[in-house]
Amino acid sequence: MVIIPVMNQLDQIENRIKEIIEKSSDLLPWTDHTAILVRHFCESLRQFLIENPDCLKHSPSYIRVYTSPDELKKWQLLLAWQKIMMDAFTETVVELDCKPDLLPELILTARNSLQNGQIIFNIEERSSSQEKTGVVNLTKPPAVQIQQSNMVSGWILIDQDKAIPVDKPVINLGRKNANDIVISDLRVSRFHAQIRKTKDGYMVFDIGSSGGTFVNSERITSSLLKSGDVISLAGYALIFTNESDHDPIREREITSDLTNLGGVNS
Repeated sequence: MVIIPVMNQLDQIENRIKEIIEKSSDLLPWTDHTAILVRHFCESLRQFLIENPDCLKHSPSYIRVYTSPDELKKWQLLLAWQKIMMDAFTETVVELDCKPDLLPELILTARNSLQNGQIIFNIEERSSSQEKTGVVNLTKPPAVQIQQSNMVSGWILIDQDKAIPVDKPVINLGRKNANDIVISDLRVSRFHAQIRKTKDGYMVFDIGSSGGTFVNSERITSSLLKSGDVISLAGYALIFTNESDHDPIREREITSDLTNLGGVNS
């Protein structure tokens, strides 16, 4: 009697991920093979989270995902496999109500001792020698900020007159001051969304917000961003652009101070 609702929930997660992938700009085909990999991942992650309910409480930097060498090759043969795995992770942790404040990076690793369908998760923290994601320094003079702008390829445009450089591997957006970009608008959740630089480009992830994250009016769990995409955080609009749009960026004020936008204190 206990197995039936669990399987139904897994079916719902699988169907949601299938819908996300089929609507993706990558036009990734959903196959039985993809479904098997997703189901193995979700079942194993679900069991791991049930056995370790507090493991995501402190928002780990990384989760290493160990799988059999054969299934690792199958994952890597999928177009945008990282997006599929992150969507599966997000849907599962939201369904179990144990989502972290910030999404970790998933690292896929082969382990010879594992059989197909067996997956082991290991929580890992970023070492002190590696770059940590923190709040943007709001005291840098404009000259320094403009100098840095030549080193970044992603931008967030606000209110048609402010340009925020996406100059870190991970940018966190939300109402709480601990975010990289703080938006003082009650529609925006305390920890709302995350922009992550991947080998395929910049991706935006909803991290369990109450009002939802939308790209070009379509609600998303995660989405690969293209220049000109409109990101809406529960109705608060941002525009993503890339380095090819030099002139529009130069006409805007380069800033990272969003703490007063929206007119509502966090």
